[in-house]
Amino acid sequence: AVSGLAHIRALSLNGSNDVQVLLSGPDLTHRDILIRAVVSVVQRRALSQAELIRAAGLLGQVMDVKEMAGHSSVFFGRKMNPGYLDQLISLFQARDDNGNQMLSMIQAGRLALKPALQLLDFPEPERKLFLTLFQGIKVSASRQVQMITFLKEVSARDRIPMEDAFKRMQLARILDDPGLDNAQKADRIFKTIYENRYPTLS
Repeated sequence: AVSGLAHIRALSLNGSNDVQVLLSGPDLTHRDILIRAVVSVVQRRALSQAELIRAAGLLGQVMDVKEMAGHSSVFFGRKMNPGYLDQLISLFQARDDNGNQMLSMIQAGRLALKPALQLLDFPEPERKLFLTLFQGIKVSASRQVQMITFLKEVSARDRIPMEDAFKRMQLARILDDPGLDNAQKADRIFKTIYENRYPTLS
């Protein structure tokens, strides 16, 4: 319906009063509606990361990932394998006390897709630590991946819970420092994490 209204508006702006329409019969299924809705957007523009996750999640309600992968070029504008689609669906289904915080942060540009997929492997309490961190500083996708990887390695190396690694590095204190702007906080937090992962031997 949304794409149809956009089409009508475009014709109207071009001075046309004649609109060709396709009447949908009563036998149109929920599956048909979802597929048409996704494809109508893909035909006009590339999906954003958040839209890609939502599209995979919604289509996953009416078909399995193998079928979705087989038609991924039509649904998403590019080929995708079942494993990757499974991860997107897991992101769509991820829930916490704030609903789906990861998806909300992806849509707001505070979390990139690749690090979000990494965080799926973490238990929810540890995932929240990273989401709070990335909610407070804006950094690139590659920097988010590095932070997650380094903190995971420090936790494993020192055999301490992730929460203790965050506390030992005083990351929350840096995050809440009113004397630092976003860039300064991001630089100091990354430097702290990096130095804990690769300590200088004296």
